[in-house]
Amino acid sequence: MRRVREYAFVSFRGRIPRRLRWAFRKVGPLYQVRGVGKYGDLVIEPRWGWESVYRMLDGAFATEEGPGGMEGVEARLREKLLRLVEEYGRERIGYRERFNPYGRGKLLPHRYDPLKPAELPALGDEMDKPREILWLNYLLHVLGYGVVEYEVPPEGAFRLKLYEEPGEEVWKLAYTIWSGMFGVGDRGFLLNTPYLFEEYVGREFGASRPKPLEGGIRPDFLVDGKVPLDAKYKPHPTRSDIYQAFTYAVLLGSDRAILAYPFTDREEIKLGSVTISILPVLK
Repeated sequence: MRRVREYAFVSFRGRIPRRLRWAFRKVGPLYQVRGVGKYGDLVIEPRWGWESVYRMLDGAFATEEGPGGMEGVEARLREKLLRLVEEYGRERIGYRERFNPYGRGKLLPHRYDPLKPAELPALGDEMDKPREILWLNYLLHVLGYGVVEYEVPPEGAFRLKLYEEPGEEVWKLAYTIWSGMFGVGDRGFLLNTPYLFEEYVGREFGASRPKPLEGGIRPDFLVDGKVPLDAKYKPHPTRSDIYQAFTYAVLLGSDRAILAYPFTDREEIKLGSVTISILPVLK
């Protein structure tokens, strides 16, 4: 096994699965590894230590303590996802009442096949588990739980559900795991730390994810509905980060913007009428 630190450059043989390409950025003959965990013969350690990862997990998803290292992260995610899927499943089992004088039953489209929302069951039909529950069950299956009923989710399924039901914590956690998680067979487990950091920052500031602005650009979050907030999983701000935050503020008509980093120096930069606050959030 090769032990490397997150964002190190490594040589790597073999084809990388599509959903894990975010974690291996090709630079010449080498790959820069992003995310933490195990993949192939690599053990990728977090650049700021496991305590920072635990803190982000606890802040973003209220996970509980487990063992150390990657095993601790996996244990926290497993247990939290299981609880969320059970809660979500109890609310989403679809059915239609057999005896309904109006013939309508209980029709909630999101309880049925999310890929075919127009195909509702006939009067008197009883529903099996909705497909989105089967997708979540597949995650539980891959995490090692003895789940019998599951279905491999199609490409982009968890991202779709995240946008459809942004208030449901189960889809945020499922997307966090799926977007960075598993290789092929026993090749390993990866955690998408940049996305996890985003979720942590959003919770810390009580911010919301906005709609796209002009030209389709969009900050990570809005604070108080108008102040752009971007989470940057990197050591220090760059000039492009500052210009980006300034652009968001101008488009939103705000005199303030926020850039959040794990560990950096607190600073305020004035550009015209816009004040850009640079804040460390894991110190």
